[in-house]
Amino acid sequence: MWREKLNSGMTSSLNPVGVFLPYDAVFSDGPMSFDHFKQIVKSLSRTDTLFWCARLNLILADPHVDEKSKQQCCLDYFFTPQQIQVLNSYIKGRESSAKVSVVLRGTLLELIRWVCLLSSDHPDDGETFKKSKVRNAFAQVLLMASEFWGQRIYSGDVFGKGDTIEEKRRNALPITRRVMMETSIHPRPFEALVRGRTLFKDFMPLHYSGFDSAFHDTTGISIDSYYDCASMFLSHCINTEAKSGVGSKTESGIFTFAACVKAAPHMERQFRAYFNLQSCTTDEVRDGIWEKATEPDRFMNEYNLKPLRERPILAASGDRWIIVDPLLYVEQQSIGPLFQLMKNRSKKDANALTEAFGHSFEDYVGSILQRIYPYSGSQLAKRLCCNVRDEADSSVQIADFALDDISDIVLIETKTAFIPDDKVDPCYVESYLNCLQQRYCEDAGRKKGYGQLARSVQMLSSGKWKPADMDISQAKRIFPVLLVHDDLLDAPPHCWYFANEFRTALDPDTIEFGEWMVKGRFRVAPLVVMTISDLECLESSLSKFTLVDLLKAYSTTTPDRLVSLNNFLAASSAQFPLYRNRSLAADCDRILADGLRRVFPTRANISIVEDAEAKGE
Repeated sequence: MWREKLNSGMTSSLNPVGVFLPYDAVFSDGPMSFDHFKQIVKSLSRTDTLFWCARLNLILADPHVDEKSKQQCCLDYFFTPQQIQVLNSYIKGRESSAKVSVVLRGTLLELIRWVCLLSSDHPDDGETFKKSKVRNAFAQVLLMASEFWGQRIYSGDVFGKGDTIEEKRRNALPITRRVMMETSIHPRPFEALVRGRTLFKDFMPLHYSGFDSAFHDTTGISIDSYYDCASMFLSHCINTEAKSGVGSKTESGIFTFAACVKAAPHMERQFRAYFNLQSCTTDEVRDGIWEKATEPDRFMNEYNLKPLRERPILAASGDRWIIVDPLLYVEQQSIGPLFQLMKNRSKKDANALTEAFGHSFEDYVGSILQRIYPYSGSQLAKRLCCNVRDEADSSVQIADFALDDISDIVLIETKTAFIPDDKVDPCYVESYLNCLQQRYCEDAGRKKGYGQLARSVQMLSSGKWKPADMDISQAKRIFPVLLVHDDLLDAPPHCWYFANEFRTALDPDTIEFGEWMVKGRFRVAPLVVMTISDLECLESSLSKFTLVDLLKAYSTTTPDRLVSLNNFLAASSAQFPLYRNRSLAADCDRILADGLRRVFPTRANISIVEDAEAKGE
């Protein structure tokens, strides 16, 4: 159980199973109710409680600690040995105890929203959790918040809706996305840093004239300084490969503006501008989540993560700061500058920015593919074609990229799209599906994403289009790949849904065994949804196997696409071993070294910050 498994040497699970422990299985002060929950939440000091939710989030996000140890650490803070024994007894006999999690990120996000609305700061805020009574109250609301989170996410008969299995799967789409959005716990900070800086420093200025000056004028900070600050906080304020253990008993994760400025006085203006962009007060979090709503008399399902997503650093009195959710903070490094620049822009300007970002993303994907498939000159076959155009009409784009493997062609279409939180509602499935359709298939008569892929295969099969500078006369099979910026699109059963929608859009002549579709002279594989994280992961690994072999195996094993490519890779490590992306790692080392050198010119400056963190300053 919890204590017994502490040193079992288990590795961290990427998708831990959450068990909703009944409140009255541990506590004997009556059954759980919303009124009881409100009463206890009101007894807690608001800022202290939010900071502890943030600290537990930091623990859960630590990639170097196994899941059991994380849970043990969280429980040891707030539960008595007797209560932990009760937890062990309850868990025993259910699922493998190695996969059980009591404290979930979704639990903490649920608790954060109610604490913001119902709690207020006590006179001794900052010291309240030293009292055993307060820690016990927090343990109570943790268990209650788990049950309420389950009620919010799984409200109604979500998985029972629909007469057929296909209808049930469609109805489950928004809920599975919401679950992944709120339970994913392992950020990839350095991948996000490299990706974001490359997109906004190297490519956005090519597609949006005056990007650098526009960003500085809007935010008060240059894009270079933005990522210098991000490098510092990724390295020193959350759990990363460079620094593990934040959130433990010796490292609280709390930092101060004064310590940052003391370590790098020349960066005071940049730090202040960066904090203005990334931080929010407890009142601002409350107003952003609740829009100044009054205390409800019943539990409410609505929840908007936008305030925390936009400004994931929490600021409190006494110069106390903490990253309230590491995953949302890391997300900011990959996409944040775009939304910072879009604030208060006209619809026309906002559309121009998102279009430029789409082109920048295509460039970023192209840079990875060109490293995988370099072209050394006319004496060698050109495997990769970029911006594939029709031979007869250069205004017609067939695909963003095409990989020529003689008898096999991989057509790749890149797509960036953003799904608002309010569209991911299990109660309004059609609204979510319409949103996916508009962003990934067709909008106002314009084909995009898998809709564009389907049209290209149709036109190639009919002979109406012929790719310039590419001989497809010997091609027999086509693998269509939708390469997306949104990592949540591989939440089950999204890949199945997109494959079905692609098949409908393609309108194949026949469908063969294994879901292969025949269109003209081509056999077409079911659509592959690949996330940018998948491609980044594959870059170095494709020196050991080919992309076509991977896609063939994926199509043979999972023709219905009920398993995402990411999960297929995880389950097929023997056949398709994955290796760390060497190019990304080198870029990360360079960005971190350059950024930290500008922020902290000497090692002594870095030590000031580390010493302050160790003292809880």
